[in-house]
Amino acid sequence: MASSCRAVKLLKAMEEEPLSPGGEVSKLQGQNVTSFFGKVKIYTAFLLVGNGCGWFLVNAVFQLLSNRPSLNQGGKMTGQFSIIAGCVGLGSAALYIAWIAKFPKGLPMRVEQMVVSGILCLSLATFCVLAWTWGLAPPAYPALLIGMFLGNVVANMTYYFVFPVVASYYGGWLVAPVRAGTDFAGLLTATVGFAENPDGTGKHLIFSFEVLLLIFAGISLIGLLAWTWVVHFRVSLKESEDKSKESEAAEDSPQSPQSAILDGLACPVKLLPPVIIATVSQVCQWGVAFSFGQVAATMTDPSSCTGDRGSQVWRLALTSSQVLVPLCSMLSSLVQCPRVLYYVLFSLQMSSAIVVCLVISGVSRSFWMTSGGQNVFIVAFALAGGLEGYLLTMAYRYVGDAEDVPFKRRQSAARLLGLLGVLAVNPVSIALGRLLASGHITCTSPP
Repeated sequence: MASSCRAVKLLKAMEEEPLSPGGEVSKLQGQNVTSFFGKVKIYTAFLLVGNGCGWFLVNAVFQLLSNRPSLNQGGKMTGQFSIIAGCVGLGSAALYIAWIAKFPKGLPMRVEQMVVSGILCLSLATFCVLAWTWGLAPPAYPALLIGMFLGNVVANMTYYFVFPVVASYYGGWLVAPVRAGTDFAGLLTATVGFAENPDGTGKHLIFSFEVLLLIFAGISLIGLLAWTWVVHFRVSLKESEDKSKESEAAEDSPQSPQSAILDGLACPVKLLPPVIIATVSQVCQWGVAFSFGQVAATMTDPSSCTGDRGSQVWRLALTSSQVLVPLCSMLSSLVQCPRVLYYVLFSLQMSSAIVVCLVISGVSRSFWMTSGGQNVFIVAFALAGGLEGYLLTMAYRYVGDAEDVPFKRRQSAARLLGLLGVLAVNPVSIALGRLLASGHITCTSPP
């Protein structure tokens, strides 16, 4: 009898609550009533959103260097890219901290959704402009440098706004497809780039860079359309969280800028370990492994620093990484990782980054020039990226799914995670970028 009454109440509530096109009802009598296919549709939509922002633009520009190694000019262009990434990261972090001081409770939900739309539009517009300007004024290639600048703006804004917005208003499990989407974009750039440059040498391109960049622009457009659908139909939106945020904001008293910053970036103790680990994992991947990767790959070539084998090793390492990163991010959607296993995976990721450092330093170079050493480098580089994808995405899931933590603290922890990644990674990128650009770190001819 009691179960029948509950069923009747649930049916009445379903009649009163409008369903989104995916069949989603965020909270209905405390239960999720989304069908399996509705969840798949929602998951796919958020994956496409992530696909259109994040590191997509940055990966695409790096793909140009991979497909035509001469553009890199012996690692100098990579060094300039690293310096740009560091400067944009630190500058944007300063602006973000100032923004938190001004708006410690964040902006209205609608405004934050519009900011996400603006990020996706910026990515799309940059791809379109680059398609016609990338090759201007060689060997400086200013359009590529500007594209890298804007790509890092998009990437940092993704951490500052996209991830916290999804984690706060749409739930922890939906952070995973967004992050997987940002990583899947890397796989797409590698796949399309491989189709353009199948032999990995850059000497026989199947189609032009203009076509390649327009393909990427089309992918970015799909992400923008997916986000428009999510916002318009309020897909998987947790209405009660927005209301609780408004009530909290109304109750809070005015704060000084310093107090506002501390409050806006506060992190509960239970969420601090994954936040720290995820931050260090980003340093290992984006600060170290990704900065050194291409030059380290050339160190594995037994013939010369410009040999075809080194280019092929880099292509395999980069493609393997870009395959593993989205797959590992998607794995975080299945179930929360036990904390002990989380720590073990972090140790493995750090070890992989150390391997990349050993290769570029020339230690035991005779081994790295063998097929076995080349394979170890490829696996290590791929693991450094794949495990970073898993560790960071799982950290956002820990934050978003912490139901015993108030909404305000989940939001501030998500902000802190996004900010720390930028603040920790970019000084390393600047330092290593200067060493690469100046030629202090470069490939040396094999003995």
